[in-house]
Amino acid sequence: MKKKGLVFSLAALAALTGAYLGTRDLESDMEDAAEDTATPASLSQTVSDEEMAEVTIRKDAEEMVFQKSGDSWVYPENAGFPVDEQQIDSIFAKLADVIPERVLEEPGELEEYGLDNPALSITLKKTDETSFTYLFGDTNSSTGDAYLQVEGEDAIYTVDGDIPESMQFSLYDVAEMEELPTVDSGSITKLSVQKNGEDFVTFQKDEETGIVWKMILEDGTESAVDSTQLNSLTATATGLSYASMADYPDDDLAKYGLEEPAAEIVLNYEEEVEIESEEVEPETLELDDGEPEVTEDIEEAELEMTELDVESPELEEDLEESDLEMDGEDLEPVEDTEEATVETEFGMDDADEEDADTEETVTVEYVPKTLLVKVGSTDEDGNYYVQGNDCTGIYTMDADSIEMFLNLDEMDYVDKTVHTISLSNLQKLEVTYQGKTSELFYAEEDVLPESDAEEQEDTTEEEPVEEIMEEAAEGSEEDETSAAESRVSGEETAEAFVGDAEGEETEEITEEATRESETVTNYYVDDNIVDGNTFQSFINKLSALSAQTKGNISEGDFDAEEPVIVIKVTKNDGTSAEYKYYSDDSGLYTVIPDSGFASKVNKMSVTDILEAYEALLQSS
Repeated sequence: MKKKGLVFSLAALAALTGAYLGTRDLESDMEDAAEDTATPASLSQTVSDEEMAEVTIRKDAEEMVFQKSGDSWVYPENAGFPVDEQQIDSIFAKLADVIPERVLEEPGELEEYGLDNPALSITLKKTDETSFTYLFGDTNSSTGDAYLQVEGEDAIYTVDGDIPESMQFSLYDVAEMEELPTVDSGSITKLSVQKNGEDFVTFQKDEETGIVWKMILEDGTESAVDSTQLNSLTATATGLSYASMADYPDDDLAKYGLEEPAAEIVLNYEEEVEIESEEVEPETLELDDGEPEVTEDIEEAELEMTELDVESPELEEDLEESDLEMDGEDLEPVEDTEEATVETEFGMDDADEEDADTEETVTVEYVPKTLLVKVGSTDEDGNYYVQGNDCTGIYTMDADSIEMFLNLDEMDYVDKTVHTISLSNLQKLEVTYQGKTSELFYAEEDVLPESDAEEQEDTTEEEPVEEIMEEAAEGSEEDETSAAESRVSGEETAEAFVGDAEGEETEEITEEATRESETVTNYYVDDNIVDGNTFQSFINKLSALSAQTKGNISEGDFDAEEPVIVIKVTKNDGTSAEYKYYSDDSGLYTVIPDSGFASKVNKMSVTDILEAYEALLQSS
């Protein structure tokens, strides 16, 4: 009995399943029948690009109206709003001549297609003042098509799903954004970051060189700049750009934190401007309808040729021939003269002459410019609201770029070099070490070669004045008296006799005059010459000294101590700086200059400097 009951149950289940599937197939067939009706050529209401006069878009309780004015679109609610013409034309082109994929003439309930409460409606007004409205419903998940209905009609259409998708824009998505000026990093002369309306830090090019940068803090402290770090900062500054528009115009600055900006980035730069001008060439011979200018006489014609600096032998020959054909004051041009005169116009025809009359010259000027970017609060995505000078709108900017300025640590940009020193710009060093102060300097001096000096000294010893005088007495009056006088003066001479018996000049050339002196560089500690290599090694160690960190450390922190060494550097331009070295408990040395930031330096580096100085003292 149980077995029969089970068989009966399975048979009943199979019957119910068949009935259900049959019902589903019937419903599917009915839906397909509703959707598979013939597709019309177009909707009952369409508009072309030329007919479109106004578009009203309603979505999410928001309404935007755009009107056509000539060939441009305007936003009448804010007539000055900068509509991106190219972008809005591309969007609205999708609304012109919409062609449906299918039409459902008996669709059933509107809520099945999302048309009982359309998420998007677009009213299109034509140039003839007639209008109609497209209602967009849901999107078919299988085909990607969207359901559309013309307001007031029963039929439902399926259209390309890209059409309603392209209408999902905000007002600021179709705004033509203002742009910050393009600035070349090489043209920057000054970069400042201001907080609370005051200069937090300023980077400025040296006015004399236009190359070297210095950093100036709010309290006026100046320091050399780490060029690598600064290059990164200026590259970021010149790359600042808007991400999107947040508001237009800027009526509510407080809403975006711009009434009292969190920071201001100020960029001073020079813009290269080319100025064109026309330079008019002076007129030469003027021809009237191709006829040569008739001069009063041949002399005047020759004078004009001279003024024009024209070499024309043909013209001279023709002028001589024309002289024979002229009768008194009644001058008439002859054919050859006319041809030659035309040739004097630099061999150019009339068209070439017009081109040569003017010449364009281009001069370049550098105009100072300023870029100011105010930084406000952040939006929900973490981007900063900003506004540039000469801009009316409020925009957003990428957080990474802005935070590089907001979180700027001035000590990261300080040049880690302790001494700015080199032999080329060094006048002297004053070094105080172990209670004694010495002056270090070098000098270029002219000296005779050692061999020449020794030869001169030896010659003087071998031939004393008395012997020279005896030789002179025994010789001939003319020749030997001259030689004796020369040798008495202590000079070795070589006489060259040039000429013959008629008495030509005698030239005396001294060997000392023909010798060339040598220029040598001598290095001194006080008045003592020291080894040049050892001197340079000491300077190089000072120049190479680099700080691990820099900061505001005053000499007052070491009142109880004497500096290990004091080095005063005087440069060729007369400027000087003094550096005091103190040993501290951290295993580092602190170098405190008379101006600028103190440096924490490695103990071994200072030990090398001290040893190099001691070696220098021993080399004298």
